[in-house]
Amino acid sequence: MKTRGLAALALVVLLAGCGGPASDDDAPEERPRPEPVQEERLKTEPADDPAAEDPAAEDPAADPAADAASSAALDLYVAGERAAMENMPGLEMYGSVEVEAVYPSTARFVYVYAEPIDDATASTYFDTMASTFEDLCNSVIFPAMEQLGVVDPVIVYTYYNPDGALIWEQTFTKG
Repeated sequence: MKTRGLAALALVVLLAGCGGPASDDDAPEERPRPEPVQEERLKTEPADDPAAEDPAAEDPAADPAADAASSAALDLYVAGERAAMENMPGLEMYGSVEVEAVYPSTARFVYVYAEPIDDATASTYFDTMASTFEDLCNSVIFPAMEQLGVVDPVIVYTYYNPDGALIWEQTFTKG
């Protein structure tokens, strides 16, 4: 299943390439890197509803032990994706490609193009590809994450121009 997943991911990455390969001579010396996003759970004051005061009525995802286990599994998943991406064809069009863990259950793929591309054209293209990304997540990525122990997996794809301008970002949850 891992080989199938990597092949599917390679296909999506190649399809997502809106610009051609760039040489290292044309690459700027220093590339902006977006800051990692931390997932936070919002806490609200209990209402007059008696169920709100019942600890058994709490969301099981708010369990610190479950979050810790899911975070550890997410680290394993992200490490595997990073290793697999090193040899993926077509990555030369990007100045950088990273997979970040956003605890407890989100893997964020961050692509920064090596050469500027037209934001509007690329955004429209990515919008048309969203269902392909979603299908890949549901058929390959989420099952792989869950097999490692990630609870309620989420994938975020983010694309930037070399100047740090956001081109497109989409979040996918298991559906």
